[in-house]
Amino acid sequence: MQGYKFPWDTIQALEVALIRTYCLPSISKLLNKTRAFIHRAQKRYEDTSIMLTEIVKWGFESERGREALQKINSIHRRFQIDNADFFYVLSTLIYEPIHWNQRFGWQLMCENEKLVTFYFWLQVGEATHDLFISWFPKWMEKPLKPITYTLLDDTILDAFGF
Repeated sequence: MQGYKFPWDTIQALEVALIRTYCLPSISKLLNKTRAFIHRAQKRYEDTSIMLTEIVKWGFESERGREALQKINSIHRRFQIDNADFFYVLSTLIYEPIHWNQRFGWQLMCENEKLVTFYFWLQVGEATHDLFISWFPKWMEKPLKPITYTLLDDTILDAFGF
């Protein structure tokens, strides 16, 4: 929806969302440690932009969307990233487009459009969680799902409807 009705606004909002995530001390510390913004800032931005575009344009359940999610997970898997940081990044992808639209949109989103934005990124977060589980043997999927929820606090579980 956003990519068709608000394409320019969505791109700008997701750029601001990414910038907002870089302000988180734990994320900026990791980026500094990896030197990603010192030696490859433009590549890092473009890679992220391409992967998010694949998810937004084609959907996270499409082959292209799933490949993008797998790539995102593969890149981040080698680092010790706190679960709260992943949720913070996800929250910026949900709320920054809505905030941008309220401030600068050529037309305000209706409530259903805001809900679509929320549920789309919520499902992306769930799909990422399901991809994490899919790395394990099939017989472990059922026991792993509730175990991974124990890593999250009640506020996060309630916010994401788990």
